[in-house]
Amino acid sequence: MSKETRGSILVLDDDAGFRSLLVNLLRPQGFKVVEASSPDEAFSLFSKKDTVLAIVDYRLPQMDGMSWITKLREAGANVPVVFCSAIPCDAKTFSWLRNILQVAMIVQKPIVPSAFLQQIESLLPNYVKDYASEGIAGVDEVDITGDADLQADMSMREQISQLDKKVKVAQALQNARQEYFIQLDNDWKVLIAKIEQRNHNAGDEAALAEAIRITHSIRGTAGSLGLEDIGKLAGQMEDFLLSLDPWDSTDQEIYWSEIIRAAAKGTELIKDAIKEAKLVKPSSVRNRVLILSSNENIIEAAQEDETREFAHVQGTDNATTFMRYAAENRLDAVILDTAPDTAGAFNNAEKVRSIQGNESIPIGCICLSEQALSDSDVLYLGASEKIVQPVTGENLREAIKRLLEVRIPGQPRILVVDDDEVLCKFVCGILNDQRMDASYETNPTLVMETMETVQPDLVLLDLMMPVVTGYEVCRQIRAEKKWSDVPVLFLTSKTGQAARSAAFAVGANDFLTKPVLAEELQARVAAQLAMASRKRKERARDPESGMLRGEAYMAEAADLLLAHQKEGRPLSIALIELDDFDELTIVQGHHGAQSVAQALASMIHARFTAETLRCRWSSSGFALAVPGADTATLAGAVARLLSDFTRMKFSGSSHKFVATFSAGIADSLQDGVELEEIIKGAHHRLRTGRREKVGVISS
Repeated sequence: MSKETRGSILVLDDDAGFRSLLVNLLRPQGFKVVEASSPDEAFSLFSKKDTVLAIVDYRLPQMDGMSWITKLREAGANVPVVFCSAIPCDAKTFSWLRNILQVAMIVQKPIVPSAFLQQIESLLPNYVKDYASEGIAGVDEVDITGDADLQADMSMREQISQLDKKVKVAQALQNARQEYFIQLDNDWKVLIAKIEQRNHNAGDEAALAEAIRITHSIRGTAGSLGLEDIGKLAGQMEDFLLSLDPWDSTDQEIYWSEIIRAAAKGTELIKDAIKEAKLVKPSSVRNRVLILSSNENIIEAAQEDETREFAHVQGTDNATTFMRYAAENRLDAVILDTAPDTAGAFNNAEKVRSIQGNESIPIGCICLSEQALSDSDVLYLGASEKIVQPVTGENLREAIKRLLEVRIPGQPRILVVDDDEVLCKFVCGILNDQRMDASYETNPTLVMETMETVQPDLVLLDLMMPVVTGYEVCRQIRAEKKWSDVPVLFLTSKTGQAARSAAFAVGANDFLTKPVLAEELQARVAAQLAMASRKRKERARDPESGMLRGEAYMAEAADLLLAHQKEGRPLSIALIELDDFDELTIVQGHHGAQSVAQALASMIHARFTAETLRCRWSSSGFALAVPGADTATLAGAVARLLSDFTRMKFSGSSHKFVATFSAGIADSLQDGVELEEIIKGAHHRLRTGRREKVGVISS
């Protein structure tokens, strides 16, 4: 009769994810498992009496797995050993492991969990399993003495046992994968940092060694956990890293190109895997949406899992709390419930837009019925989305998606130029996370054409591309007067001084080396945009109101009109002018007149949609370009603006006074297809209406 075996299985691996997989795999099957992350820890945990099997990884800190097994054998321990390696063993190593070190089994990572479990059980056929210590019952322990059918059919019992084992293996994989994602995400970020460190310094062997260690670890563990694509990618990176030679430039550029491409692709694969596993924490989601509503059903509808995948939605029924949260957090959109208090909703919309950073925040509104708010009311509120009750998770989710897609005037446009589409998508994803409008072009010969379409505020340009290099593309950009001031940042794996000098010589503003670190890329792009924005504002924006000046307004309105004509949607123009402004200046003084103009500018900022273009075309005149609205809708919104404005009291040189304005409205549906024609129509109505009386909206 075979002797029963009791004791523990020692797992020696410096990768916590792989150890977690084996623990989750073996313990539910009744095996006792102890973990060690280093050779020294393994020696301290090893017991000749208790340890019945050792599972040892090849790459370890301090010494490799073969050296550890050698020391184990020299100490007189004959315990069976399973040797694991992500790299196939050559004939010499295989012979040494089997014949000299007496290794019981050699397994290549990634492992197949169910097969690996069978192999372990074959090495320990008489192991006495202890299910009770794991808080579970093995199928073999289930009492079937009172069931004649089960006693009569032992094959059924075996089938149940096998099914139970499959369920446990599947659960073990799920548990281990959940635990591994956080480690994987962190390890990949460290890997990218080490690759960049080594790329900057060809002699930094410590950074290279750490990068190789991480890729080797991921190669085995990710594949074992069913993340085959990530495991294979890490394996390719390890092979390329092992091929790097700081003293030989042959093929090094090719190796680096592949390493950098794999790093970008791996980041996307890991992000997708985490998202698929629904491990994205709300705090890490970039899209923050705030809802003000006293309806608990609305707040609850916003918390559905499908919405949490792309947005972090907070809800409150308290206006004070709503404003405090809006002031303390960067928001991407807000939603106001107008049903209980319509006037209060208008007031809250104005307040949230007055908070620094929220001047153009997209707003959504919830109302009781389609007729509860007119189109003019919705426009004046500043709402880009109208949600009619009853509110469901689905219609609220779709509204939030559209709010997050609102193209805000002034939102920076970035053009990424690289022949590698994977890297383009990776870089665009990083920038879109910061509410930048990033697009890409993979054909360098089409860059100038794409520039006209995208109208970028900044260009990220790869240096080494087929047919046309980044140097030549940059020269083409700088040769066009229109693009002479657009910042150009080079992205390249070249790190030498000669490459940098050449980049700046053709007109580059900055130089970033691959692999791209998200934080550095965002910081460099933001810095260049800020400098360019200051220059543009000096030319394009009125310093007092922050609105566009006439020339910039005309250019942006023309682009907006063209885009909406392609979509079959209208664009309406409003020309607004304070009444009797010259007389007001004489009677109330310059300060009094300017306070009126500034008050009107502030109200225009707080009202209308985020997409609306706002312009100050004279000391007393303003212009709006409102996409998607016709003349009647805009006229109704401007009339509400006039009503609120005329209720304001201003302090003059002698007494308090009120002021009025007049406006002319036109749109692309009835006044012409050219921007100049629409503006002429609005101007004609403004002048004609004023001849009869002031404070009139003419449409």
